[in-house]
Amino acid sequence: MTKRCKYLSFIVYFIVSFILYLSYIYATKNTKKLINIIDNLSNPFKHKTNTNTK
Repeated sequence: MTKRCKYLSFIVYFIVSFILYLSYIYATKNTKKLINIIDNLSNPFKHKTNTNTK
């Protein structure tokens, strides 16, 4: 590993962790919506009567 490769990998790691951190904040802000989406994706055939349905 050259110095430049280490530097580039560090930058990539930083960017990826930053994006994950932002997505984590976004998810915690919209936890209810996220749980609803995951519930709908995990149970596509079992439709429950939700109060939040549009």
